[in-house]
Amino acid sequence: MSTEKSLIQISINDAPFSFSRELPLQALLDEQQLSSVKGIAVAVNDHVIARQDWPSTIIRDRDQIIVITATQGG
Repeated sequence: MSTEKSLIQISINDAPFSFSRELPLQALLDEQQLSSVKGIAVAVNDHVIARQDWPSTIIRDRDQIIVITATQGG
């Protein structure tokens, strides 16, 4: 039996990231210093995740996360 831990591979805005385990979306955004940013929307595998669901949404191997920041303009 191998004692080597396999990493999960995900992408955030098309950039590759590796983590030692599955983790809640909230923890991922905290680690990336994005959770306190106002006016962001987050999609996991093309499904928008409501802010109140971030703590209960688990990020798994090969998930694709898109973070969009709203901007003002005229």
